Amino acid sequence: MSNLRDALSKYFETFDSLREELNRTLDGWDTPVVVVFGPQNAGKSTLLERLAMMPLFPKGEGLCTRVPIRIRLRSGVDQAPELGIYSREGGEERIDSQTLYGNVEHSVSKIMANLMSIQKSGARGVRSDRLIQVELRGPRYPNIDLLDIPGLVVAPGPGDAPDLAEQTYSLAKKVIKEMHGRAIFLAVREAGHDTRQSLTTRLLSECPEIRPISFGVLTKCDRSSDDKIVEELHASTEWDLGLGYFATMNKSPQTNGGLDALRAAEQEWFAQTTVRRELLESGRAGSDHLVQHLADAYHDYLKKTWVPNTLKEIERSKSLRNAELIDLGVPRGGDPTPELIDAVTQTIELAHRFARNCAMEACIQFSLSAKVWRGEDKPKHVDVARRGADLAFPLDAFINLGLDEKSGIEAQLRDGATALTQSVMETPEYYLMRALENDRPGGVHLEQARVARFKRLLARVLTSCGTQAASGHLADEIESLIESFLQRNLEYSSSEVTLRGFDRIRHELITCCLRELSLWSPPIDVEAWAKEDPFLFEDSSAPERAACIRRLNDLDHARTWLNRLFAEVPA
Repeated sequence: MSNLRDALSKYFETFDSLREELNRTLDGWDTPVVVVFGPQNAGKSTLLERLAMMPLFPKGEGLCTRVPIRIRLRSGVDQAPELGIYSREGGEERIDSQTLYGNVEHSVSKIMANLMSIQKSGARGVRSDRLIQVELRGPRYPNIDLLDIPGLVVAPGPGDAPDLAEQTYSLAKKVIKEMHGRAIFLAVREAGHDTRQSLTTRLLSECPEIRPISFGVLTKCDRSSDDKIVEELHASTEWDLGLGYFATMNKSPQTNGGLDALRAAEQEWFAQTTVRRELLESGRAGSDHLVQHLADAYHDYLKKTWVPNTLKEIERSKSLRNAELIDLGVPRGGDPTPELIDAVTQTIELAHRFARNCAMEACIQFSLSAKVWRGEDKPKHVDVARRGADLAFPLDAFINLGLDEKSGIEAQLRDGATALTQSVMETPEYYLMRALENDRPGGVHLEQARVARFKRLLARVLTSCGTQAASGHLADEIESLIESFLQRNLEYSSSEVTLRGFDRIRHELITCCLRELSLWSPPIDVEAWAKEDPFLFEDSSAPERAACIRRLNDLDHARTWLNRLFAEVPA
């Protein structure tokens, strides 16, 4: 078999229809890809083009591929190629796309050059944050996804970034880690290079998890002797790769016949000597044999690894979606039932108790440090003598501020006390609404009523808080407290104004607020509210619920198709 079209077309007819669902429901989970890695100029791009039977990748001296390139090939009716540029930061997201006309290899090279030109650094490196994808569809294409990683560099060339070697190695290792679980790997090494000193060997030693699903490929064998080829193939077994080792040729044919001519020339070259012919006949030489083994391995990988992993991801995602449905609460389904009204009432009462306890604790902490005297009206630039808890001020400073009368001081203290108590009494309302909106009072999950989804109900609860706050009871108590305190503790002399035991007013205010908070319980009558407002239980979570159910249906659909497809495929 010279390409992968016949072997994989059945799978990809289903995969392509499922791709959108898988990406949407499994957070970027995608169909398997064939990843090729190895040193720069080792023939990686040419090898991938032999698999695809089409010139696609930039080639030349030095490091040619500076951005990961994914080629998505599909058998079908001819269509113009589509090129996309993806961001690889925090996941994969398409940021640009265009239809290609003319030479695809030239277009990819141009896009790559543009991406490199906008790097922050002037020196040329690799772009680990971008990915180029070319999607090709036509009757002669195989069904497969190919990923070319920038080649591993030993030392930078003229104009390259000083750390180019580290950049290429880090990028290759990162991509391999990301792709593991949904990829087959081609580990490439150029004939004539010591296996023990190969960067490919180092990468395989640091990523041993990919060895069982990797091919070893010895390229440019036409530049080596027969004995050396056999020796190097034997040495490559040190990599301990599960899918075998293959020898290929990259020499261009004498006549211009494109990749078909290269394929024929490779077959002819391996058949020229006894040693090479034995390799060819044993299935260990030539791109055609590599393609056939790759097709077999791809089929095996799909059935034994990718599909089981995908089904596990589907079940994991279903569990998450079902948990989301539970968190959204029991759906209404028409008019509110007595059970729903009871559950909501109990939920609000639970939140009331939680808010009241939080507010009483906050009252003590806040009031002990809050200022009762309004700071902006306190006499300035005067000596303040503290005699225990007494405050003494020169009378002239009070006269200048218009506070020489008792009524002026009383007004200042009343304003300060009112501001303090108002802040305290707003606290339970804050905790109540936060508990209901988050469905989590005190970190304990509420009942399945999930009050947060009923926005009109929340507004009604907030109004009930205002109803209690509007009562003049607390204001009257503060007025009486200030009047009593001043009668006992305010003194005027010919030169001084004294407030004795000033801190006592703070303690009395704390006691007043705590007593008021203990009685805090805004009126709740959910049943009556529902009769007054037919939209009280309008469910704001309905769109979320519908989206969650759609995702569950998509997951079930994907699972059904995968099980149906591979149930009929022999092992």
